[in-house]
Amino acid sequence: MPTVWSIARVYALCIGLSYGLLSIHRSRNEVQPSEETAIVLTLSGDERLDELHRVAFESLRSNIGTFKLVVVQEGSSREWLKNSTRLEWVVHASPVDERKAYGRAFDRFSGIYGASVKPAAIRWLSNSLYSRAWIIEPDTVFTGKWSELFGKYADDRSDLIAYNVTFRFQNRTSWNHWHGCTLCGGLADWKKQASLLPAFRITRTLAEALVLHLRTTKMSGHHEAVLPTFVTANAEHFSWCDLAPDVEYFRWRPVWDASRLALPNSLYHPVKSPASFRRISPSFSLS
Repeated sequence: MPTVWSIARVYALCIGLSYGLLSIHRSRNEVQPSEETAIVLTLSGDERLDELHRVAFESLRSNIGTFKLVVVQEGSSREWLKNSTRLEWVVHASPVDERKAYGRAFDRFSGIYGASVKPAAIRWLSNSLYSRAWIIEPDTVFTGKWSELFGKYADDRSDLIAYNVTFRFQNRTSWNHWHGCTLCGGLADWKKQASLLPAFRITRTLAEALVLHLRTTKMSGHHEAVLPTFVTANAEHFSWCDLAPDVEYFRWRPVWDASRLALPNSLYHPVKSPASFRRISPSFSLS
């Protein structure tokens, strides 16, 4: 039976292999990314959420300032997206395409619902000319101007800006998704990292390395474990900034209760009702 140290050596070797391949990839890629930041809204294929998706899109479209807006969507094209102003790209995602791109790693990385939009958004960024991207789920509300939140971190060079929940649970090692994280194998429990990712920013450099690592080593896991753990396991290359100062309510469940008071300039998730979204989002205060 392999020892913990032997597993750790294999893990380190795989990380090194990923960076060797990444350096080769970069030497062949003559196109350099711009310093622009993309704002990526991810839309699942659940047609029952179409109104919520439309409201989330309008909230961002009307409130992102000069940032570029991108939509990554599963399923059929939305009529309300056609001829929309302020929309740079529409990226179509599917589990079939992402499984081809990521290999077997996709099945764990995509999470419990097997959704393709977040893996597709990260992979799109890795091949784009943007230097970084905010990736946002449609049931996430910011009770200020989105442009001000994005601008606040414009000069932050961190590779990952995300809500760190690693030390916010009494017994974090019992999290349901740790046992399925093969990338976490060989790491001490205290090195394992977790983050809720309804809204986060990632650099193109990190996206490239992560996609390549998942594709070549097959080490995977739920993206909310893999992404932050990959960063801290490679701290000599990547850095992480905690989004906590801007988060008031980030949960998986329960859904945000719209009857409660929402604080200004704060992030909330999940907000599943379009009416609740409109009530606490300043994007609709004049409508």
